[in-house]
Amino acid sequence: GHREIACTLNQPRPDVAATYPAIAHAARAGFVSEDFLVAGHGPVRIRARLADGRTVVAPSNVSFSIATDENHGPELDLTLPRLGLDSLARSRSMTAPPPTARPLNILFILPGSFAANSALHVAALADELAAAGHDCAVAVAHDLATLAHHERPAFRGLLHAEAGVAFPDGRGPDVLHAWTTRENVRVLAEKLRARHGCRVIVHLEDNEQQLLAHALHCDLAALGKMSETELDRLVPDDLSHPHRSRAFLATADGVTVIADRLREFVPAGRPCQTLWPAADARYFFPRPRPDDFRRVLDLAPDETVLFYHGNVHAANAGEVRELYAAVLQLNRAGHAVTLVRTGLDRLDFLGPLAAEVAPHVLALGQILHHRHLPSLMALADIFVQPGEPDPFNDYRFPSKLPEFFALGRPVILPRTNLGTQLRPGLDAYVLDKADAASIAAAVIALRADPALCARLSAGAVEFAAAHFSWRRTAETLAKFYASVAAS
Repeated sequence: GHREIACTLNQPRPDVAATYPAIAHAARAGFVSEDFLVAGHGPVRIRARLADGRTVVAPSNVSFSIATDENHGPELDLTLPRLGLDSLARSRSMTAPPPTARPLNILFILPGSFAANSALHVAALADELAAAGHDCAVAVAHDLATLAHHERPAFRGLLHAEAGVAFPDGRGPDVLHAWTTRENVRVLAEKLRARHGCRVIVHLEDNEQQLLAHALHCDLAALGKMSETELDRLVPDDLSHPHRSRAFLATADGVTVIADRLREFVPAGRPCQTLWPAADARYFFPRPRPDDFRRVLDLAPDETVLFYHGNVHAANAGEVRELYAAVLQLNRAGHAVTLVRTGLDRLDFLGPLAAEVAPHVLALGQILHHRHLPSLMALADIFVQPGEPDPFNDYRFPSKLPEFFALGRPVILPRTNLGTQLRPGLDAYVLDKADAASIAAAVIALRADPALCARLSAGAVEFAAAHFSWRRTAETLAKFYASVAAS
């Protein structure tokens, strides 16, 4: 796994000041973490946010080897052979897409690295577009090495600083797809549009104002009262500026949205196309439950396993806490339930709940290669997406949902975003509000009704087959590009 550990910065370090006397802040270069490193081996990388807002990730020459932690005692032998997971994969689509009559140079611009969920979407679309004959490049803000997380990409990976380089035919991009209105994306897109005169498409996948409000610990009303000067000072490079993002959208040649509610932010008269995400069909498909692996993990035969993959950040911390609270509530009531969790925690979201729920959670950290997730997800009996209708959830489409459905397990989710499109009791177990009490009640109901579980498992697979396909989404996107380019 891979974990990101929160640190308290600017701690006194006179030894660093002695080594680097010319650096003014060296005396306060220390950091402290209350977290612990889990048992295992691994190198350490350092992520720094610079004064200008840029994020830089660098390797270090430090590796940790931790023999024990609070959950794994000295009897854990880290020298034993690794347990091999089922790496079952299907071949890529049997037939190639029909070749395009007019190949385009397409440049996607992402605000982060290739490890982000957005990069999974862009990489899948770029691969499909390239298979149809388009030339695709994807520019990321930092950590270009994370391109290795994607298996045999058919596109070129670049840093933002390299995005001005010509395509192999010597021309610039015909279409520039700015993946959200984040400041670092907007600035680069406007610079390249001025240089190449390309069509600019902007993609929306969140209520960006709500995300900024969460990051600044204020509400939307307070955000709306901030002056231009305040916003210039407070908005980081990897979030959207409320004023500049609106101006950016107003000049876009077209807009794509991940959910129809986001059309509310699209300026009148701008061409708009909805693009639902999908799951990589090579890896995400119905899999049998690996009972041998469950026994190795000391899971009882009648124990219910939930699975949740994804990072915890300011915007979703409350709802993920509800999922953990549901797990604790179920175990207190005598229902053996374990939550398998992958992803990074950007903040402490559990507080006093952490110690009590820890025995019921198997936390695996970040899984660097997304194709390794399905083997772990197959452990689950039920998938849960916590949350409720609100200004955050109503405008998003959690990218884990197509993967949940493709695995062929019952899915519990709230009546917001995708939940509004489903048939309760057939496609999924839909709750008005997926909080701790409702999640716990739904799990108990599913445990007691094997026929319902079987019906929801089959319904999930059918819904995934009908609605989640990167090939179909890429074909829709190519038609949208062509219509915008011709207008």
